[in-house]
Amino acid sequence: MKKFLKNNKYNFKYKYPLKNITTIKNNGYAKYIVYVQNYLEFEKLIKFLKMKKIKHLIIGNGSKLIFINNYKGVIISFKYLNKIEIKDYVEVEAGVNISSLIQKLKNNNLGGIEALIGIPSSIGGALINNASAHNISLYDYLDKILVYNDKLMFLDKKEIKYGYRFSSLKNKFIILKAYFKFDILDKKIIDENILKYLNYRNEKQEISYPNIGSIFKNYENIKAHKLIKECHLENYKYKNVSFSRKHLNFLSINGKTNGKNIYKFIKIIQKKVKKLTNIDLETEIIFIKS
Repeated sequence: MKKFLKNNKYNFKYKYPLKNITTIKNNGYAKYIVYVQNYLEFEKLIKFLKMKKIKHLIIGNGSKLIFINNYKGVIISFKYLNKIEIKDYVEVEAGVNISSLIQKLKNNNLGGIEALIGIPSSIGGALINNASAHNISLYDYLDKILVYNDKLMFLDKKEIKYGYRFSSLKNKFIILKAYFKFDILDKKIIDENILKYLNYRNEKQEISYPNIGSIFKNYENIKAHKLIKECHLENYKYKNVSFSRKHLNFLSINGKTNGKNIYKFIKIIQKKVKKLTNIDLETEIIFIKS
């Protein structure tokens, strides 16, 4: 693996700390992390990994990932696929952070997605998982995407199925770039929207600890945080992992812990809720076991 990466002049690290690439500041390390600089680099790398049957994982901001153990394969980072071009469409590469996109749009008197400010996700991850807030989603403004599935191809929005925390892209396509049409807005209005939603997020959600955003998916008729409270689990703690006092669908981590402890905490909560209510709490988190 190392020979291939060196010979092809990839930007890579060996035994790289997972805390540097996850918003939860995960313990452990990845055997390799490769920072692809463009689509050709990505395509060449992914073909090599598949041919050699080497375990691999593609990440953006690592905002919904928790590694239970060290990752013994290759992590492909889209950190440097971060270009935003405003042409007929707003062309956004998959590694762009949502908040960075909002600021770029504001500078060009474009908006509509200010409600997503502060969500710790890249554009690729947000589209895969259909991240949303206050009934606003990137899909409201999406036109098409450039994806990889054994070859580069475009998908129109109408070819994608999506719903609450769901898209048909997951586990099928790798998003490389998205094309949007946003609203024309005055910067003053955009700033007011940003401030409103940031204040709401700071008041209601935990930002003082490393976090992964909301833990559990909501149901149509009941919110996950209300279900946790009804089950009297708001004070439950497992090895420095507990619920945030601000919002019971966010984690609070006080002191040292690891991915295994977070995984155990969440599994215990799911088991207790299931026993008391017969409801299966589904996580928004992706657990990576090795």
